[in-house]
Amino acid sequence: MSRPSAPDLAERIAGLSPAKRELLERRLRERGEKALASEIIPKRAAPGRAALSFAQQRLWFLDQLEPKNVLYNVTRTVRLRGRLDVEALRRALLEIVSRHEVFRTTFAAAAGEPSQRIAAQGSVPLAVTDLTALSPDEREDAAARAAREEEQTPFDLENGPLFRARLLRFSDDEHVFVMGNHH
Repeated sequence: MSRPSAPDLAERIAGLSPAKRELLERRLRERGEKALASEIIPKRAAPGRAALSFAQQRLWFLDQLEPKNVLYNVTRTVRLRGRLDVEALRRALLEIVSRHEVFRTTFAAAAGEPSQRIAAQGSVPLAVTDLTALSPDEREDAAARAAREEEQTPFDLENGPLFRARLLRFSDDEHVFVMGNHH
């Protein structure tokens, strides 16, 4: 049987519970072996600033070369049928942002060195547009326009947010949800 590659091993180690990771580290210490430092990403001690990963450095650098580039915008459009509790949707989006630092992260440079700024709290403005007065064809055109606008609106990596959401109301039981985020 061949040995797993370093990325495979790192993924398996990352998937361990804290208790299992501690057990693995204890057994490795007992055997006189050390886990590779590159395979374990240490948890940051405190929120705030953090170093950029290589992928983040690349995106930050490209943004410096060509500000307001929309190439890395990711847009999703979902049609929702049935009654929708808009406030529950707002709360769900806020919960997602509060649980995932990536949605609260912006990038700033000090002395030419970029770093991540991770906000303690985030917000997700949910713009709601009522299209019920329009004809069905006009509503579809408005939804397509909203998706194109989202795709073409640049994100401000320094000030954020790097996640946006819009809700288009077609009727009481039909909506189109448009969300965008920076890659």
